[in-house]
Amino acid sequence: MKLIVVNGKPESGKTTFEKMIAEERGGEGLYTFLLSSIAPIKEIAWKCGWRGGKDPRDRKFLSDLKDLLTEYCDFSMDWLRKEIRLIEDEMIADGVDLNRIWIFVDIREPEEIARFCKEWDAMSLLIQRPDHEIGEPSNHADAYIDDYEYDAFVVNHGDLEHLRKQAKDFVFAMESKRD
Repeated sequence: MKLIVVNGKPESGKTTFEKMIAEERGGEGLYTFLLSSIAPIKEIAWKCGWRGGKDPRDRKFLSDLKDLLTEYCDFSMDWLRKEIRLIEDEMIADGVDLNRIWIFVDIREPEEIARFCKEWDAMSLLIQRPDHEIGEPSNHADAYIDDYEYDAFVVNHGDLEHLRKQAKDFVFAMESKRD
């Protein structure tokens, strides 16, 4: 399996790029999965009164909750491990060649990116959108995105067709490395 950690500032196009990759790889027995280290935190946050907002206060709440759960029991990383193993087990049971699987994992915190990449031999990818200002970050997860040495970069200029071409180029480059 190929695991790719994706990061980028809010609204940089991370999910859009990942979905374009999934579309580009669709068919021919190729599988692409999208995971996020904040997903299980959001489930807990809903039970605490969060309603899906993305404003600075919401983002800080999610970041603080993730920090607490990471310190207490490494919650997000354990959740990711379980999800990846579940995908792996299901694909093996279905007779799928694990080399045909790509898993994108959204992680914001540089120290978690480093741990994940080391544990899973994953590559890291930063999506940049220089023409899109988000204002002052409300939390450390958003503030320190650039404090990591990423393996690859994609620059999103806000043009979907250009981003789609970059997704095609990324798939081609990654598939070429595999062969």
